[in-house]
Amino acid sequence: MLPKDEIASEGLSREIGETFKMLCPFCEGGASKEVSLSVTRDSKYLVLYLCHRTKCGRRGAITAFGAGIDALTPSDPRKFTPNLYSRPISALEIQDLEYLNVKWHLDLDDMHDVGWAKASMEEGFLPLIMPVFSPTGACRGHVLRIQRKDDSKDVKSYKILDEPWCCWYRSIDANVVVVEDQISALRASEYTTSCAMLGTGLNTEKIEEILRVAGAGRIWLAFDKDATGEAFNYLRRYRPYCPNLNVLMLQKDIKNMTDSELKKLLGDL
Repeated sequence: MLPKDEIASEGLSREIGETFKMLCPFCEGGASKEVSLSVTRDSKYLVLYLCHRTKCGRRGAITAFGAGIDALTPSDPRKFTPNLYSRPISALEIQDLEYLNVKWHLDLDDMHDVGWAKASMEEGFLPLIMPVFSPTGACRGHVLRIQRKDDSKDVKSYKILDEPWCCWYRSIDANVVVVEDQISALRASEYTTSCAMLGTGLNTEKIEEILRVAGAGRIWLAFDKDATGEAFNYLRRYRPYCPNLNVLMLQKDIKNMTDSELKKLLGDL
């Protein structure tokens, strides 16, 4: 029997809400055969598990239908090296702010409040340097975005904390709109809490953080129109673990919407 099948079989035989311990089928308790796996039957169809052995640390969720995901574990062989953006930056000039306001309807005060600046030593048109914030407001690093006059762009990441690489703009709204980039996230934050994935890569580490922030609120994947298929792939993968996950289908990117279009889209979520 596969490890996840064994956990599901044991977990689904218990009462909803019951937590128990069993021998971890992934690490088999190590040399001491420690009974280290906590298993909870979270609902009729969902079982959660966590191994408390440091050398294992496997955790995740399994559904009665055989689907499931594994979360990142302490034993993941990742080596993190901070990458600090160390070149000079300067305040955005009035013509920069006006350009961003006209192009993406960005509020001048909002751009100031989230610390957007100009990477003054970079070549290209309007090299934006944007802090990446955790849900608690800690700076995880920066994203450098250089806009080209032909509307193409160059994007580089500078990560200084070993945390999920996504950027949060919090509001009092419990719902979360998940978008691809910080410009769309700042626009969406006028109506709800927003999370920029900094690309379309949604992994378990990010999903777990989004779940913690949203709580009982709804979570909307609002990707660009050309990434709608990818959004539905994530929905199928993570919906068993995240029942409040939904897809918000867009005809245009949030950052390209007018104020009235954005209000119509997000005002009643």
